[in-house]
Amino acid sequence: MLAERVDRLSERDRVERELFLRTMIGRNLPAARELAGQLRSFTLEAGAYLYRAGDVADEIYFIVRGTIGLGRPGGPEREFGPGSVLGAFDVEHDRPRVRSARALGGKVELLALSAEDRLELLEDSFEHTRAMISRMASRLDEIGRYGGQPLDPAHTLAPRDEPLPLIERVFTLRDTPVFRHATIQALVSLAPAADELRLAAGETLFQPGEARGVLFVVVAGCLELTRADAGKERYASASLLGGGAALCAALARQSARALCSAVVLRIREEDLYDVMEDHFELARSIMRYLATEHEQALEAAEAEQAALQQAPARSEPAAANRQ
Repeated sequence: MLAERVDRLSERDRVERELFLRTMIGRNLPAARELAGQLRSFTLEAGAYLYRAGDVADEIYFIVRGTIGLGRPGGPEREFGPGSVLGAFDVEHDRPRVRSARALGGKVELLALSAEDRLELLEDSFEHTRAMISRMASRLDEIGRYGGQPLDPAHTLAPRDEPLPLIERVFTLRDTPVFRHATIQALVSLAPAADELRLAAGETLFQPGEARGVLFVVVAGCLELTRADAGKERYASASLLGGGAALCAALARQSARALCSAVVLRIREEDLYDVMEDHFELARSIMRYLATEHEQALEAAEAEQAALQQAPARSEPAAANRQ
């Protein structure tokens, strides 16, 4: 079905779209030809809405030229230019649009991909799915979002002395947000492949350069991650060390140690992807988690922008009183 649609697209248009996708997402993007054939091109006039809050989310959009303003009703707009992807959060969560998007300035050229075609492409091309996960994770790494929480090690779950039975491994994975929407069958397949590691308080889990091709899920205790910029992040039970950014090898530049007695599960990336290839819902769970992390980063940026816009307004009455 995908190949048939590609054939109906002119070779020149297909090549232009494929080059755009490879420039935006990556030169080695798998299934780039198939993806190019699914895209619908169109133009928005200045001020026209791409979508409004509450609309059905049935497409994602790639900005080719121009600028789109995105924001919640009554809130500040953030500007997105060429190479940006819009609408993916709502599609990934299968919900109505949360924000409105409109063309700013002059005309805006866009490419649209239907949610149905996107899902079909992800199911048909495992390598494409893997590339999309890596790209989403890399973006979290770029913006410095690693998923840590303010934690007191004294108030985290204490490890048990006995080794974890399989059922406890499965429950821990199910409670970890990145795997929360995976099927039990997928987690039962993944859990035995994980290595159980036990750490004493102060013991190092890994140094920079050591954590390559692996992920760590905290079972009990508290772990501290030292980022490449020397910042600190803390993680407790049922959390992915390094957050979504760990899925793009970000851990290789970082170090981690236990702040108290701790138990972690070490999962090799290849084992994760082997299970994912047989259980597509595991991939969907990971992508939904990454989309959530991206959206929370956007919400934090929106809140910061709103606070900056309100600051002058708050200072005006005070200035008037001084006159």
